[in-house]
Amino acid sequence: MLGGASIGRRISLRIATSAAGAVVIAITLSLFGYHIWVTRQQAIDGARSTSLVLARVLEEHVARTLQVVDMTLLSATDRLDGRPELAVPNHPSIQAALAPLQQRSVIATDLVVLDRRGRMVHRHAGRADPSFRFTTDIYFTYHRDRADSGLFIDRPRKWRFDDRWMIAVSRPLRDSRGNFAGVVMAVVRPSYFEEFYRSVDIGGSGSIELLRDDGYLMVRHPPQEFAIGRDFSRIALFTTELERASEGTFAGRSPIDQLDRRISYRRVKGFPFVVVVSVAESDYLAEWRRQVLSELIIATSIVLVLALLVWVIGRLQARRDAMARALARAKEEAEQANLAKSRFLANMSHELRTPLNAIIGLSEIMMRGMFGMLQNDRYRGYVEDIWKSGQHLLELINDLLDIAKVEAGAQELHEANLDVPQLATGVSDLVRHRAARKQIKPEVTVPPALPPLWADELRVKQMMLNLLTNAIKFTPEGGRVEISVVHDVDGSLSLQVSDSGVGMKPEDIPRALEPFRQVDNDLTRSQHGTGLGLTLTKRLIELHQGRMWIDSKIGIGTRVTLWFPPARVGRPEPAVPAPKPMRTNTA
Repeated sequence: MLGGASIGRRISLRIATSAAGAVVIAITLSLFGYHIWVTRQQAIDGARSTSLVLARVLEEHVARTLQVVDMTLLSATDRLDGRPELAVPNHPSIQAALAPLQQRSVIATDLVVLDRRGRMVHRHAGRADPSFRFTTDIYFTYHRDRADSGLFIDRPRKWRFDDRWMIAVSRPLRDSRGNFAGVVMAVVRPSYFEEFYRSVDIGGSGSIELLRDDGYLMVRHPPQEFAIGRDFSRIALFTTELERASEGTFAGRSPIDQLDRRISYRRVKGFPFVVVVSVAESDYLAEWRRQVLSELIIATSIVLVLALLVWVIGRLQARRDAMARALARAKEEAEQANLAKSRFLANMSHELRTPLNAIIGLSEIMMRGMFGMLQNDRYRGYVEDIWKSGQHLLELINDLLDIAKVEAGAQELHEANLDVPQLATGVSDLVRHRAARKQIKPEVTVPPALPPLWADELRVKQMMLNLLTNAIKFTPEGGRVEISVVHDVDGSLSLQVSDSGVGMKPEDIPRALEPFRQVDNDLTRSQHGTGLGLTLTKRLIELHQGRMWIDSKIGIGTRVTLWFPPARVGRPEPAVPAPKPMRTNTA
């Protein structure tokens, strides 16, 4: 019954772990989706703001342009109103009166005077031909039929003299009695506006339109010949948007090229025009799409890491459950099951390290910008976090695999005679920079004329580095850390690491030697670590037929001793004496 209940609890734990992993992955994907939505809104807001600013700038340009043209026409009416020779074609005095206005021909390419019968009687761009009559043209009939008419701007038409698009801007002329005497008309080319619009950056598929407030398209960049002069009064701009506000921004599809756009518009103050700036969605979302692709790579890496961890945990839990069932069937199989677990962990080296090394390598490539720097500082921070997390996970896996190799009997020692003073000094140098950040200077105390130590140099350094790292980690700033070597009279040799850190209670020492366990105090809670360093060190010294013990006292400090038997000091002997008993007394 108890075995069944235990198995049921383990199955429930496995399900809970898988569910927790799924929840974490779902949260990660949800946050990524939310971030995508937020950045997309930011791109849309940026397009809205930019297009609206451009609309305001272009509205001012149109207003100033038309003011200059209107000032030209007003000057012409001042010079020509009430003059009887106005009806005489090409009269010298009229030509002389119009001559000073030619300086404004940069905008108005032609200045034409029509008499009361619609005949062309004067033209500053060439000699007027009275046989040309404009009696049916709107810019003539508009002024003729309205006694109080002022400035009039016609929709685009083809100029009869060169068959090019033109915009007629006109004002009426009066005789000496104030009656209608004709029309003075300035010819403005749409190309004047197009040349200016070409200098505005609106993206590869953006557009700028100048429309009359009754819906007729006056100018467009990039130009579309078929659309000039067409009536667009039925589009949403005129049926909805302009009725609500004189300027604004909305999303819509262009009736000219059928592209989805962010459209900003603004009425031209003092003139019957509307300026429209349209930014194509494909342009203002291009950078967002590139960022999403980069973030998708990062998010995929994170999800893969999480999925890998969930999978590994699930595999470990499944193996532990199998071992628990074996233990329930027969107590005598416990050692075999534990050995199987250790071998399993040792055999996981390639399976875990290969994808993890890929994650670390790819994130480092992105962090260093080998194929182009990430443009956003936040994304560079995310990549650095992935790299650091991968390094931390790799260290944890390496420690786990080292312990597993020792337990499985697969850890081989490559022994040689070691120079102990040189070894102690070299290990101290390896941690000197880390110690300097806490204003700690490791001290090395070595007696003279030490014999060599027969041991695996890499593993001895690994043990010493684990002890030194712990000593520095749990020693306050400005504290003391010391490496000392003791050659006992019985021929044994001890490597000791002492510190002036927080220390431990006697009952905490066995807990510190357990895997993944740390002593619970204010300093250890602020430190990161796997809790495997002391465990691995203990296993490695035992592999050298040695022993490790800890002397510690709260508020005084800690001394950890690695004891090597006499057979490993000097010339190694074939027989290794019994190990020295472990001591756990407090100093």
